[in-house]
Amino acid sequence: MEASLKAVLLDMDGVVADSMGYHVAAWQEAFGHYGLSVPAEVLYLNEGAIATETVRRLNGGTIDAAKAEAIFALQKRIFEERYLARVGLFADTARFLEAVCAAGLEAALVSGSSEPLVMGILRAEVRCYFSAVVCGDSCSRSKPHPDPYLMALSALGLTSAECIAVENSPAGVAAALSAGLTCYGLTTTLAPEHLLGAVGVFGSLEELRRHLGLPE
Repeated sequence: MEASLKAVLLDMDGVVADSMGYHVAAWQEAFGHYGLSVPAEVLYLNEGAIATETVRRLNGGTIDAAKAEAIFALQKRIFEERYLARVGLFADTARFLEAVCAAGLEAALVSGSSEPLVMGILRAEVRCYFSAVVCGDSCSRSKPHPDPYLMALSALGLTSAECIAVENSPAGVAAALSAGLTCYGLTTTLAPEHLLGAVGVFGSLEELRRHLGLPE
C-alpha cells in the first residue's frame, strides 16, 4: 500500500452492492412496457449514466422526451417496488471496508443512484465505514462527469493524489479519471476490455484488497 494513500472511493451498484442485475431487469421491464427492447449488455455498458437523454439514445432517438421521462420514472418505480428489498451487499464488502479502516484509511461512497436508493441498499453495519456519501441527486452533473468524485474529495478534504477509486462501468471509470483519480476496475458486470483506463482490473473486492496490501 502506498504511503500517500489516504482514502478509497467506491461506487455502489456493482462494487459494494450486488444490485446491477436488478437494475437491468427493471430497465428491461420499463422499456418493454412501451414496446421497446434494449439488450442487457447495452444497459450494463451505460450503467451509472442512464438519464433521460440516454434513454432516447439507446433507442436511436426514436422516442420523444416525454416518453423517455416516463420510461425513466417507471424503471425507478419498478426497481423500488419489486427489487430493492432483494438487493444485498457482495460477500466481501464488509471485509474490504474493515480492511480499509484497519489500514487507517477513509472510505467514501460515490454513487449514481438517488439518496433514497442508496440508503435503502446500504446496511447499517457498513454505512458507518463511509466518511462521505455522494449520491446521484447530490450533483447537477452525474458520471461520466467528474463532479461526484470532486464532491467526495471536497467532503474528505483530500486531493485526488491521496485517493483511489473503485468502479465497474465505463462511465464510472471516466468520471474517476476526469477527477484526477487512479481508478481500479471490478469485473462484476463487464469484461476487462470495457474498463479502459483502470490501472488494474480485478474480479472482486477481495482480490483488490490483496493487491493493495490491506490488512486481512
